[in-house]
Amino acid sequence: MHITKNQILIALGLIVILAIVLFGNISGPDMKKQTNGNVKGVEIDNTDIPEKIELSEVAKPPVQINSVKINPAAKNVILIDQETGQVMYEKGANESVSIASTTKLTTTAIVLENPDIFDLKEVITVKKETALVPGSIMGLKPNEKITVENLLNGLLVVSGNDAARTLADHYGNIDDFVKKMNDKAEELGMTNSIYKDPAGYEDEGKSSARDLAIIASYDLKFPKFREIIKKTEFDIFSTDGVVKHHMKNSNRLVDPSEPLYLPNAIGMKTGFTLEAGHCLVSAATKNNHTIISVVLNTNSSTNDASARVSREVLNWGLTNWSWD
Repeated sequence: MHITKNQILIALGLIVILAIVLFGNISGPDMKKQTNGNVKGVEIDNTDIPEKIELSEVAKPPVQINSVKINPAAKNVILIDQETGQVMYEKGANESVSIASTTKLTTTAIVLENPDIFDLKEVITVKKETALVPGSIMGLKPNEKITVENLLNGLLVVSGNDAARTLADHYGNIDDFVKKMNDKAEELGMTNSIYKDPAGYEDEGKSSARDLAIIASYDLKFPKFREIIKKTEFDIFSTDGVVKHHMKNSNRLVDPSEPLYLPNAIGMKTGFTLEAGHCLVSAATKNNHTIISVVLNTNSSTNDASARVSREVLNWGLTNWSWD
């Protein structure tokens, strides 16, 4: 059969048209990444989805290996696995109560997640009205110049209300900072929480054991937080070296000189007011796993009550649960 030149041209034209129809969405090397679906308008990039997920990469919840029971001497208690959020023990965990200085865990979160405002090396000048506050203090002096990092040390190690107020004021003003705390609580699903001040000496501020476990888990993701909360005793200074602040951790669980010292403990935050009673949010590690204990409203009013109950709860979790 003789094929004319015109027939060849027509065939080539049909091939080109067919290619355009089939591959019309391809735009060369700069083509848009394809998606395999979306959730509420969010594109899922195929290139970020691993072809195979190793089991070792998936967080496994702990398993209780012994049937030993505990009855902590406090009204509001929770113990969770930080990695998976699994509740290992709870009692009155959703009750909204006064939480004293454990409030400072949310203050810390706002500072650490906003490095553009709170550069750790930035020097802040302490105002008279933020230095002279009631309750536990680190001893800031009016007009003292001190870094954000050292204020965080004072906030977490000796529970300085003056440090909390100074950091909040640096945000712009204290009311805006407290609003930011409440926004953060809502964002994290802390449904039983309302904050009234950045330090926790206003008993109108409320939270629950479960909510405090949530913010504690969030804070533990920051290496600087983990570094600070395990410190025991040290000195920090104003930037000119004139003012010295002695830091001694108020958490008995991390101090080797204390009878209630727990070698696995890594912190986290104490609290006390007459209405809140003795409070302690603490954490401990085992085989690279972290558990978080929240103890509020201890039955006893002794100074070591929250540490004693928290030690019991953490020890129970470390001894009777396994991640294997």
